[in-house]
Amino acid sequence: DKLATQTSGEEEGDGLAIHTPVNKEVETFESDSTSTAGMFSYDHLKNILAESTPTVTVFEYDRLKNLLEVIRSEKATSRPVSSHEKVRQMHHTISESGGSVRGESIFGSSTENPVILNLLQHKQEVKMKLLKVVQDIYRESLGKECTFDCMPDNSEVISEDTDCPSGQLSHQPLAGVYMSRKSADSKPWSPEIPEMVGLFHGYVRGFNKDCRYHKLFIVTSGGCSLLSDTYFNLSVDARKNMTVREVYDSEETWYLRRANQRNNAMVIKRVAEEFQLPIPLLPDPFSYEPVEIAGTTTETLHYDLLREPNDNGISFMSKCVDTSGCKNGIVCNMHPSEGVWLFRGPVKTNSAMSYYGGAFGSSEKQTSFPISTCRVRPNYNWTCKSVPGAEVCQGSPCFINSKDDSSVVRIDSSGNVVSQVNAKYTYVDETYTRMLMEESMWTRDNGIVELLPIAVVVQE
Repeated sequence: DKLATQTSGEEEGDGLAIHTPVNKEVETFESDSTSTAGMFSYDHLKNILAESTPTVTVFEYDRLKNLLEVIRSEKATSRPVSSHEKVRQMHHTISESGGSVRGESIFGSSTENPVILNLLQHKQEVKMKLLKVVQDIYRESLGKECTFDCMPDNSEVISEDTDCPSGQLSHQPLAGVYMSRKSADSKPWSPEIPEMVGLFHGYVRGFNKDCRYHKLFIVTSGGCSLLSDTYFNLSVDARKNMTVREVYDSEETWYLRRANQRNNAMVIKRVAEEFQLPIPLLPDPFSYEPVEIAGTTTETLHYDLLREPNDNGISFMSKCVDTSGCKNGIVCNMHPSEGVWLFRGPVKTNSAMSYYGGAFGSSEKQTSFPISTCRVRPNYNWTCKSVPGAEVCQGSPCFINSKDDSSVVRIDSSGNVVSQVNAKYTYVDETYTRMLMEESMWTRDNGIVELLPIAVVVQE
């Protein structure tokens, strides 16, 4: 029941850096220390966090809010970013679009939405159409996935010009006038299959008007899997020669974040086109060719590297988000059959695009907020007592057994349908909400929008 707050030494195993904890630097879950989260032992992270999410942080008074906070000058070997398996999903994003545009219902009605009612009456057909979209995305992405070879290349190509005198060379743009822009992809690529994509509906209450709007949402999570795997391998190879700050400021980190966000926006657009749903479309400023992608309403990153407010270190956020950087609410994944919860922030009257509230928490200290419930794998026999500190639940069970309902279809990485699962998930109860209020500075008055599933495709 103890975690190491500092580590020294390094052992190589399975191609990963396994850090050995120092016995004299041990801290228990019940410690009152509120300083840096420190580095936890890799073995404990593998057993606890690799198969769960920081929902456990609520029970632990936010002790696991970050995987690591280190000073920026330390070598990358001192961080689990170079060794933790979740780096393969670095900067994966939950994106949501469709529910509202500038604070108005997309159908301009405060009554029951007829389009949503029609989708609910044909849930099986909707689920099959959504599955077809995901399978089409998989087939079209084969051999066209996003890689670091697609990164912006602003150099010029020296080629022989037939109009020039013999022996002279002319400088020509890489791909015409459009590619002369900085930050644009050097190669085209196709979106990859998402981890989760679905159609949801919910009733949203406005900040100014006392009425609820029935709205339709398209929610997707995931990113560019091949690019994330490459980033993981690059992180392992370069960890001894780069500092944490250099990794944070690297072009690869920047490109991975942008590519994952754009991947989700492309998936949302494909779903909207299949169901002929009106969503805002925006030109993609980073694409190889002029294309339009979905204008997402809210984005929440699963895993992220953040600079600390005092600029003394870098934080690795795992399944949690810094509340002071939120722009339009926080998307939190529940069990697929339960849907998605959208935690709203405080109202911002000066921003028409922050319909779900703005940032909250402290700007001087990072305040983490868990963005997913915990799924307990079958090979882990967890109970309320097996999670240190879970006694704050006052005897209520921390986990529930939940089966997928008719709105959920699960697929493998190749888009093939797999059998339904009977998984054990944590649930959000009053204790969970109270701890969010105490530790994350979220207030109940902000409200929660519960997005109920119409059809959901989940990748196992």
